[in-house]
Amino acid sequence: MSARKLRWLTPLGLLGLLGLLPGQQVLFVLFAFLMFLDFFWVDERAQANLGRAATVAYLVTLVALAICLVVLIGAVKWQNAGDLAGALALAIAGIYGLHVLTFTLSYTYFDRRGV
Repeated sequence: MSARKLRWLTPLGLLGLLGLLPGQQVLFVLFAFLMFLDFFWVDERAQANLGRAATVAYLVTLVALAICLVVLIGAVKWQNAGDLAGALALAIAGIYGLHVLTFTLSYTYFDRRGV
């Protein structure tokens, strides 16, 4: 998906204001959609760098997911399903962090390199 299309997700960030309603604090998560505001000022060079960074991040995430699933399911003996579910949830959270970090670092690399 291109940055030109992703920028239209920005108005969903305003729905984060619904988190101000009593008992609805989880809706503050919608403020994350405001990150797409930067895509209104993306040029062709930055768009190409976003594509390259997304490719690198996708490959790293795919390899990390495969390794995690093999290690967690195949190599470790679990006492019950709850232990496995908790370990998978923690692994997926770690992999998401790795994905975001890889995307950010690779975009910065491509931007500084001037490709």
